Amino acid sequence: MNNIVYTVHGLRRIEERKISRKTVENALANPDKKIQHQSITKAIKRINNKVIVVVYKMAENKPTVITAFISSKTEKYLAGEPMV
Repeated sequence: MNNIVYTVHGLRRIEERKISRKTVENALANPDKKIQHQSITKAIKRINNKVIVVVYKMAENKPTVITAFISSKTEKYLAGEPMV
């Protein structure tokens, strides 16, 4: 997935949180779950005993990453709401 756009905020957050672009791209390309709310989508991918959550919106047919974070709350993010 080479056509990913990152906002300045998104780049800062993945750098601060030591999340590689490859990890973000993998979550976007192969999410375990996607949750959409209006124009914003969360791509959620399990990584060992945690999840990465990538928050993005589509602009000009490209995902624009707003932020991303790692969470240990796997049940919160992988259970409940249906996939998009």
